[in-house]
Amino acid sequence: REILNENGVDNIVIDNNDKIGGQFLMQTHQFFFFEKEKKFGGMRGFDIAETLAGENRDGIMLDCSVWDILEGKRLAVKNISTQEIFYVDAEQLVIATGAVPFMPAFENDDVPGVYTAAVVQKMMNSEFTLLGKKVLTVGAGNIGYLTSYQLMQAGADVTAIVEAMPHEGGFPVQANRVRRLGIPVILNHLLIKAIPNEDRTGVIG
Repeated sequence: REILNENGVDNIVIDNNDKIGGQFLMQTHQFFFFEKEKKFGGMRGFDIAETLAGENRDGIMLDCSVWDILEGKRLAVKNISTQEIFYVDAEQLVIATGAVPFMPAFENDDVPGVYTAAVVQKMMNSEFTLLGKKVLTVGAGNIGYLTSYQLMQAGADVTAIVEAMPHEGGFPVQANRVRRLGIPVILNHLLIKAIPNEDRTGVIG
């Protein structure tokens, strides 16, 4: 949207969330820089989202979902809040629905108490709800580090970060941040099973 606006290209943004910003809204930490351009250093994710959206929010349709692409480059759109259905004619379509979390397969990976980092961050940072007090994080990348750090800030106990690779995948500064909190990073280990508790409302190991 920012680039299109800079080049005078008319555009609209359709987002099924009630706020613009996507995953930026979940990031409460200060960013070091924004990729090669080194923009937004020192800003928090939700502030970056506001900056990118700009002051003029015309053309941003929130609480809306594209549910079909019809002939003639026509989009069928439904407003989730009002249930209104309307149509948008577009010359070009950019699909920017975000990344799909990778979930490693292990026994009982579908029981209550097993969540992706995106779900944990959304519930914690948007809904102000901790999904657990004692947490094991799988994945020593930047997302694993950040989620673990935010969990500790919110009052959870992150017992360890488990990584299958023989080395960490995140930035050293992120790794050092969790180590200062006393969170051990265990390399060369795979998660093979989550053990449900007695009433199957969570996991015990």
